[in-house]
Amino acid sequence: MIKQKYIVSCTTYYGKKTYHYYGMIMVKESERGLEILKEYSTLTSDKSKATHLVRLCNELNISELSTDEIVEDFLCNQN
Repeated sequence: MIKQKYIVSCTTYYGKKTYHYYGMIMVKESERGLEILKEYSTLTSDKSKATHLVRLCNELNISELSTDEIVEDFLCNQN
């Protein structure tokens, strides 16, 4: 079984101000390198929250099937 892992992503918007939004990418190793399985961009502007979410998903080995629900819970609990 090939194990997936999660990494933090950053999207930057430039204009009069610069904005950084953080998300999460689920990847797995393949013959060609890292293959993106799922990507969730612009989840939060707080890098520490995105890093915490990614760390938990990796530590708990969250499956691809559960990721959508985890992200939905994360977004619903943003304060």
